Amino acid sequence: MELQLNNIQDGFAELQRKIEEKKQDIIAEFERKYKREEQRLMNKEKIVSSNREEIANIEQIFQELVQFMESSNDAQVLQKIQDITTFLHKSFTDLDNITKNQVTQKSEIFIDQSFKPLSLNIRKAMEIVKKFEMMWPNIDHT
Repeated sequence: MELQLNNIQDGFAELQRKIEEKKQDIIAEFERKYKREEQRLMNKEKIVSSNREEIANIEQIFQELVQFMESSNDAQVLQKIQDITTFLHKSFTDLDNITKNQVTQKSEIFIDQSFKPLSLNIRKAMEIVKKFEMMWPNIDHT
């Protein structure tokens, strides 16, 4: 009887060890996937933040330009017209690029459906457990 009980204990101990390994594999895979997804979203956030900073810089320089034009006479404005034109052209080009980039990025900013909370399907495992029975060990008699 003691040998039989030890065999049962050993069998279930091995089963528990295998289940724990599987659990750790599932956890590790989820953590890897989560970190990849988190990094992807952080990269998108950096792009949006960078665009926001660029827009703020353009806005600040534009305000300074308006102030310069309002406080200066026509001759002073005409002396700087090349710089003003260059700034306006570059700013509108940059804003156009930022707008196009944000439209593209918008479709890429989402949380993957696979991150919805899932539960472990134990029904099939329990069906297998119910089929457990004692059997003769595979002993090689050679």
